[in-house]
Amino acid sequence: MRIAVALPVLLTFLSCVSPRLVETQPAYKVEDIPVVFIHGMLGSVLVDSSDEIQYLTAGEALGLRTPDLRLPTLWDGDKQPLDDLRPAGPLMRVGLIRHVIDQAVYAPWIEVASHIPGRPFYAFSYDWRRDGNESADQFEKFIETISKRHGKKVQIIAHSMGGIITLVVQNRRPDLIDRVVFAGVPFRGGLGYLDNLYLGTPIGANKNLLSPEVIFSHPGVYSFYPAGQSFENKTLAEDESGKALDIDFLDIDAWQKNGFGPFASQNKSWGGEKHKAFLAGTLARIRSFRKKMQPDKSKSYPRALVITSDTYPTLARIRRIPPASGESVPRWDFDSAAKGQGDGSVLRADAIPPDPIQSEVYLSKYGHSYLLNDPNAQDAIVKFLK
Repeated sequence: MRIAVALPVLLTFLSCVSPRLVETQPAYKVEDIPVVFIHGMLGSVLVDSSDEIQYLTAGEALGLRTPDLRLPTLWDGDKQPLDDLRPAGPLMRVGLIRHVIDQAVYAPWIEVASHIPGRPFYAFSYDWRRDGNESADQFEKFIETISKRHGKKVQIIAHSMGGIITLVVQNRRPDLIDRVVFAGVPFRGGLGYLDNLYLGTPIGANKNLLSPEVIFSHPGVYSFYPAGQSFENKTLAEDESGKALDIDFLDIDAWQKNGFGPFASQNKSWGGEKHKAFLAGTLARIRSFRKKMQPDKSKSYPRALVITSDTYPTLARIRRIPPASGESVPRWDFDSAAKGQGDGSVLRADAIPPDPIQSEVYLSKYGHSYLLNDPNAQDAIVKFLK
């Protein structure tokens, strides 16, 4: 399950970038209500200290250049050191030739959202590689700034990982939020990015930009594993016969025993014990982050609209394969276990926020990465916000 912005092989050129926004101040009237968009995993442009784009350009997607997107694999207390990169707006569209070989990412949705009458539009951009606790703190400050500017609660449209961040902030500050749209949000936890820690994530023709070793250093990709809360998935794995396995995906010993990530036999050239301390710290941070998703039933939550799908077979479990000769840990099959109904990345049932949050549901025929580009979903969102 790859909970991300999909980037097909021919996507090679970043043709439009939205600004990173607290600085932009749309024209508005006193009675207007601000709308804030927060993107999903892989969904923002990354630039260096010279404002040069490092993710995503033609050179990277064609494999002509491969910037180092690794983060430092260490923790300084509860903080991971920064690198030279920062987010610079949602990824709008990528393509070789505009309008000929062209793949819209967030551009169609943002074009609609930024022209809703009475709804001045802001986009929040975060570094999807980093710890969700850090991103949630930044997002809270952002919407607090927008709320103070307008003297009103904000309306939020959140895609995928952005919805998890939104729920964490909403639990802390429901006073800032008027209503929320959750599109393809894996509330109940899943197996996102576990296969990528074996195979990497190809970006166009580039198989090294987000290699398993690079992905390993990104705490953000671990945010989808459940933390054992009442509303989360209980079983994400099965044995060779299909019997459910109880695995704590936020426990370092479970990773080592089951050969996940750096402990997989095929990752022995870079993984293993040398990364164990960093992974243990990461999993502890993610457990803390996921615990912050638990709603407080004593609070009053704003109305929510869920955009999801039941059209695409979606990974619900992985199946264990016995260790090969000479190997000490099992391998895992990401294809043989039964699939569920979903958007191709998130099961429909997992996209429903936990109680006591009340939501209405719009079922789209679009896949995970493009739910917000569904014209009918866009109409439903505009109606809901107004």
